[in-house]
Amino acid sequence: MQLRDEARGPAVHVACSATFAMRWLVPRLPAFYRAQPEVRLRLSMTTARELRHEGADLVIAWDRSGFPAAERARAIPLGPVAFGPVCPPGYGLEVAATRLRLPVRITHEHTTRAWELWQAGAGLGVEAGRELSFPHTHLCIEAALAGLGVALVERRLVREELAAGRLEAPCSFVDFPEGLAAVPTSDRAAAPAAAAFLAWLRQSLEAAG
Repeated sequence: MQLRDEARGPAVHVACSATFAMRWLVPRLPAFYRAQPEVRLRLSMTTARELRHEGADLVIAWDRSGFPAAERARAIPLGPVAFGPVCPPGYGLEVAATRLRLPVRITHEHTTRAWELWQAGAGLGVEAGRELSFPHTHLCIEAALAGLGVALVERRLVREELAAGRLEAPCSFVDFPEGLAAVPTSDRAAAPAAAAFLAWLRQSLEAAG
């Protein structure tokens, strides 16, 4: 899905995961347009697997393991990301000294490193009876809300569900070492419009915590 504005003026094409776009970025875009009314943003929402194939100027991602080394080296830091297991209240899991035991682990089909990174950061091994996989984080969250299992999710994306008590986080959220970053993928990534968007995005992420 793409948001296009064909009016004249500076423009930047940004690609990011569909879940980040829907749950975090798009609801905040009115504030960006109030701050930068002359900048035209084109937003591509896609799966993690396809992020680098959208012809974007900037790609927003936390998992950059699939990017070429030269692109990873040019990544522009935006802020930390913290992931943790979430599930409905009363879901049957067991947290021991060194183990998290759960009936079903929900995984993302295209960012399989997340559970490994979380285990390393939390110092807990995960024992799951079985796994369910989905291609979008949004579907992983919905599956957790439906009681299908335990999903590993970035804290910002489930803040409302945690506050409302629809989900709980029985273990810690862990900062992932590489953090969130913008990968420049065209010459327009160095233009003033892109710089304005990145400055606003970095400030908004910091304010949201």
